[in-house]
Amino acid sequence: MITVNLLCNIFNMDRQSLNKTFFQHVKYTTKKFIILVRILNVVKFKMKHPSDSFTKVAYEFGYFDQAHFIYDFKRISGITPRQLFKELPIFLLRHIK
Repeated sequence: MITVNLLCNIFNMDRQSLNKTFFQHVKYTTKKFIILVRILNVVKFKMKHPSDSFTKVAYEFGYFDQAHFIYDFKRISGITPRQLFKELPIFLLRHIK
């Protein structure tokens, strides 16, 4: 799992410089981009493992509690994970394997 601090160490940059450079190229802050990628990976994983609880999935992806996971998920997608998977279009479910 990648973190902002790890990226700072890899690129030998302070957090502010890394965020500024990253934002210029990607148009997201480093932290928001990491959360976005993490949530996308959660969605892919949950589609392949529909019987896994959201709590289990949250722990699997490094969240320490379900509330923080739901907060990040809703901040990125605009809806809760339960809402997304309840309303997931059937054509997506046919193509998960």
